[in-house]
Amino acid sequence: MDIKKLINRKDIKITPCRKLILEVIASSKDHPSAEEIYRRAKFFDKKVSLATVYRTLILLQSHGLLGKLELQDNKARYELINDQIPHHYHLVDITNNNIIEFESLELDKITEYIAEELGYEITDHRFELYGRPKSGKR
Repeated sequence: MDIKKLINRKDIKITPCRKLILEVIASSKDHPSAEEIYRRAKFFDKKVSLATVYRTLILLQSHGLLGKLELQDNKARYELINDQIPHHYHLVDITNNNIIEFESLELDKITEYIAEELGYEITDHRFELYGRPKSGKR
């Protein structure tokens, strides 16, 4: 993923810290919290501060580059949003707080149906499942 192109499309000034923070999130296999992003960014640049991470997360969110997940553990987590990532849902494993992403045409259809029935156009929605593996499925 070309971080510069992604940022330029949103008309955001590219700074080394912003680029690094976005690269950290883009390369994450999980949904990191601000503190986790800070820790990973600090590995590459000792000058990165937690305040800079928070300011950058807010900026990137406000420009539609990041999604913020506020789960039951009250710890905000972040994920990259772009045209190449399809709409998806989250299943949170309550035994270890792992977040499993999945797509569901059925949920998409139900959402569209409900909106149509109530006379609304959905502009955004969130659907998160919480559960634990069934015994024998770990």
